[in-house]
Amino acid sequence: MRVNMVNNKHILETHTAIAWYEEPVLFVECRPNAIITLDDAVDHVERSLEILPEGNFTQLIDMRKLKSISREARVYYSRDSSKSHCKAVALLVKSPLSRVIANFFLGINKPNKPIKLFTKRDSAIHWLKAHI
Repeated sequence: MRVNMVNNKHILETHTAIAWYEEPVLFVECRPNAIITLDDAVDHVERSLEILPEGNFTQLIDMRKLKSISREARVYYSRDSSKSHCKAVALLVKSPLSRVIANFFLGINKPNKPIKLFTKRDSAIHWLKAHI
């Protein structure tokens, strides 16, 4: 895992995702065929704090290339961390089936911040900016 500077932006790279911050959104793009475990989730959240400014932000997670995510990682992501000032999360999905699975998961785990599924990036960003 490393943090690089590209075009005056801090880019966080892990073996499962790439993340960068453009006010007020933390963008996370899952790598093709990534398999996310609980250890990956915890590490990614902790390292993301390194590229975030103080204060509130929103998050756009592009899950369209993701292969799988463990149950433990999903539960971890659905819980609010006291370290996080994330106000809302938009999830980009690619298929009706992934939308059904994600909605089922969200219904069971009851995240304590607004989370919504999108198939279009622009719509997701518009929705996120309304939560700051």
